Amino acid sequence: MLFSELTINENNEYVLIITPDGIKDGLIPTQSLASQASSIENWTIIKFRQPTDYAELSINGVEYPLSDIEIIPEIRKNENIVDVHVFIRNMERDEIGYQHLAFLYFDHVLGEFNTITRVGYIDFHHLDGS
Repeated sequence: MLFSELTINENNEYVLIITPDGIKDGLIPTQSLASQASSIENWTIIKFRQPTDYAELSINGVEYPLSDIEIIPEIRKNENIVDVHVFIRNMERDEIGYQHLAFLYFDHVLGEFNTITRVGYIDFHHLDGS
């Protein structure tokens, strides 16, 4: 299953992002659909959520700044994969919602394609004062 996200860029052009919403089985269909897209004036069609230096996200009423996440990576060099321990401040308020938003941050900060193809497992933990 693929999804679309529609935004407007700084040049007032429409941007259509074709995304598998982080699902690995959607890699090939996303690439195929994007490569077949016709060129349309004032439109940009992008496959996958792209990496960005800035992300301020919320989903289903859950929001927290990127600064509320701490990461400890474990690199599997032989496989070019990184496993990640994610610590999120205040996650006890809505564990599933906070985790879902963390996945979205990964897609926007690392880029969705990189997250799907280069991140192995993601293990969530509560981040507290200690």
